[in-house]
Amino acid sequence: MPSAYETAYPRLKSSVSNEELNRRYAPTAADIALAAQVAKGTGPKICFLVLLKTFQRLGYFIRLHDVPRPIAEHVSLLFGVHYEALEWEAYDESGTRRRHVAAIREHLGVKPYDQTAQRYVDQALRSVAQIREDLSDLVNAAIEELIRRRYELAGFRTLLGAARDARTEVNRRYYAGVCDALGPRRCEQIDELLLTDDWKQTSLWRAVKIDRGAATLAQFRQLVTRLRWLKALDLQPPSPFADVTPVKVRHFAREALSLDAGRMLEMEQNNRLTLAAALVRQQIARCLDDI
Repeated sequence: MPSAYETAYPRLKSSVSNEELNRRYAPTAADIALAAQVAKGTGPKICFLVLLKTFQRLGYFIRLHDVPRPIAEHVSLLFGVHYEALEWEAYDESGTRRRHVAAIREHLGVKPYDQTAQRYVDQALRSVAQIREDLSDLVNAAIEELIRRRYELAGFRTLLGAARDARTEVNRRYYAGVCDALGPRRCEQIDELLLTDDWKQTSLWRAVKIDRGAATLAQFRQLVTRLRWLKALDLQPPSPFADVTPVKVRHFAREALSLDAGRMLEMEQNNRLTLAAALVRQQIARCLDDI
C-alpha cells in the first residue's frame, strides 16, 4: 500500500525555510482583517490565522498542536506572542475552533467532506480504475476531484480505502467478463496448466512463464515451437479482453508472471483464469515479435 508521501496528498514539512514561511504562511492584510472580524483577542486571532494558512496549504483542517512549530511560531511572533504562551491543545478542543472552521469554509467557498463528496470520489475512482492500476494514481485522482468540486480533502486512509475498493470493483468486473468470453472448456484448460505432474514434480505453468531472453537466429526453431505450443493452448477466443483496457491487460500479465502455480491456485477462480489468459496472450505476442 502506498503511503501519503508517494501521492499528491498534501502534508506539512517539519523543516520550513524562511522564504517558504513568508510565501506560504505569512497572513495577508485581508487575512488579518478577516481574523479581526471572526476572533476576539490576540490568542484566538493567532490560532485562527494558523488554522487558515495551514488549510490553504493542505486543503483540510489540521489540529494546531500538530502544526510544525516554525509555522505556528511564524504567525504568533507577528503579534509579538511567543509560541509557548498559547494553549494550542485547548484551542483544538474548543467551540472557538469549530466556529473558526465554519468561518474559513464560508470565506473560501469550500464544503466539508460528506456523503455527496464520497459519491463524487467513488464515481471518479471507478472511471480512473479502468485505465490505472496503481493506488497512488487513484488517490491522486480522488484529490483532484475533491479540489475541482471545492470540497475539503478527506483523510488519507479514507481516500486510500476508496481507491482500493474502486480498483477491486473494476477488476472483479473485468475478471468475470474475461471468464465468460473464455468459456468453460478454455477455463478448464487453464487450470490444467497449473496442476503439478506427479512424475516431473512441476507444472506447465512454469513453461508458460519462461523467459527465453534476447531472440537469436539460433533460437528460431525453438521460438516457432514455443509459439505453436502456446497457440495450441487455444486460450485466445475472439476478443476475450475486448472490454479491458490495454494497461489492465498488461498489469494482469505482469501479476501472473510474478506468481507460481501454487499461488495462482490459491486465488479466486475468475482472478486466476483472467491473469493466466492475459499472460498466455502476452507470451504469444512476445514470440511473434521475436520471430
